[in-house]
Amino acid sequence: MLNSAIKAYRATKHAVLSVFASPSRPGEALTDTHVRLVVAASMTGLNLNKNKYYWHSTAGVILDAGFVLAKEGYEGEVPEHYAADLGEPTIEAVNRFLAAFEGPEATA
Repeated sequence: MLNSAIKAYRATKHAVLSVFASPSRPGEALTDTHVRLVVAASMTGLNLNKNKYYWHSTAGVILDAGFVLAKEGYEGEVPEHYAADLGEPTIEAVNRFLAAFEGPEATA
């Protein structure tokens, strides 16, 4: 995860990590929301054969941990995709980011 943040920082001067977020739809169970978000992530090229687990959180917990979530605005960005800005790509920032999540849960 730190390597991904460093690569993004070198390219754009912003250390960002992708998150997929959406409120549950009316009548949708939380586990079904998670499945929907995993499917959205796979539509961006995430290989579910290599990424067999996901971690979950809420926007409030991520924001309370001091991170900003923003749309990147690139062509083809799925509605559920957001970039979490880590600030400087340090191990401390990554650990703080990871602490905001629960899991892992199996993608299949």
